[in-house]
Amino acid sequence: MAPIGLTASGLPVGVQIIGMAYDDLACIGFAQLLEREYYAFVPPPGMRIKLKALRGRETDISRQEKSFLTIAWAKCRRYNFVTDRDHWLVPQLEGRELMTTIKDIQVCIHPDFDAVSLWIGSFGGEDSPCDISRGVFAAKRGVPRLLEMYKRYGIKTTWKVTGHSMESFPKAGEMIIKDGHELGLHGYLHENPLAMNREQEAAVLDKSIDIIQRMSGKKPKGYIAPWWELSPNTIDLLLERGIEYDGSVMEDDFHPHYLRKGDSWTKIDYTKKATDWMKPWKAGTEVNIVEIPASWHLDDAPATMFVKKFPNSHGWVTGQAIGQIWIDQFDWVYDHHDYAVFPLVIHPDSAGKPHVLMAIERLIDHCLRRSGVRMITLGEMADDFRRRAPFGSKKEVGGASGL
Repeated sequence: MAPIGLTASGLPVGVQIIGMAYDDLACIGFAQLLEREYYAFVPPPGMRIKLKALRGRETDISRQEKSFLTIAWAKCRRYNFVTDRDHWLVPQLEGRELMTTIKDIQVCIHPDFDAVSLWIGSFGGEDSPCDISRGVFAAKRGVPRLLEMYKRYGIKTTWKVTGHSMESFPKAGEMIIKDGHELGLHGYLHENPLAMNREQEAAVLDKSIDIIQRMSGKKPKGYIAPWWELSPNTIDLLLERGIEYDGSVMEDDFHPHYLRKGDSWTKIDYTKKATDWMKPWKAGTEVNIVEIPASWHLDDAPATMFVKKFPNSHGWVTGQAIGQIWIDQFDWVYDHHDYAVFPLVIHPDSAGKPHVLMAIERLIDHCLRRSGVRMITLGEMADDFRRRAPFGSKKEVGGASGL
């Protein structure tokens, strides 16, 4: 045992930081512990800190993170903590392991590559050459601009793609695949599942799966319904096809859970007696599909995309205004939770415009100034949640629940 020695970069001798992957968060967590508790913190007798030598692997960390870690390690030295350099940072007091708070806020800014299919399938633009051209813009300019942004920040994300977009604009699809992003299912022509029968919905799923698998060489793991609507058949169809996660319902906002099948409620029919409809909502049965919450407040389209056929359409919100909503939501999540997900859906049609692009970049910069934040795919979010709360464990995440 010997006191920690600091290198010129501020890191302990023999120790390297390898990034923000889930299994490597202990260093960041201890840095946060010291940062938060420094002025009032005095190590109790018998407390020692063990560090793991991280086997020479390295991942780039931002200047902000490096500065923060340097400060934290300097505080380690001031308190003369020791290391055997064989273990993770594990605070111990008289032989008993103590828990430290490790922030893990998982951000996914994930595009819907709808393009022309959005205007044909959902937005009432099927007879408008102008509206169709707006979908073409998504492939021609929106996709490349977003890919450049992700590449500049070193982010791999999830693109939910319609089969129609991938077949109509194969060059844009190949660009997404080449850059190593995850692909998720999002219908063929942005069909509303509630409008389809079981046979139609199954055919759409199967063709969309085939297109993604044929073009990318990988079977998609995730699904997000067009319009965020699940039909009475959707969950069974997803289970039959081995889909592992969904992102279409809104009972939570920042914590995943397992999707339920068979929730029931009674609609009002004023031609009948009131006793016929005065019945409570009832929860169905959990199924083995991780649900990553959706939110209209974490969607660029309602605020930034003008739709002629929608009487409540907007489309004139400034980047500063919508960006502040996103930042306020992120800050609340960060301040109130140590583990949370922050899924923001964007569309190349609107997010490819300069004012929205700049709002997204400001959000990314804001998020990455905080320690314990990582940009990941929806698939990685789902896998991480399964590790935290295996299916059937009934383990609650996200704090107190009224459900």
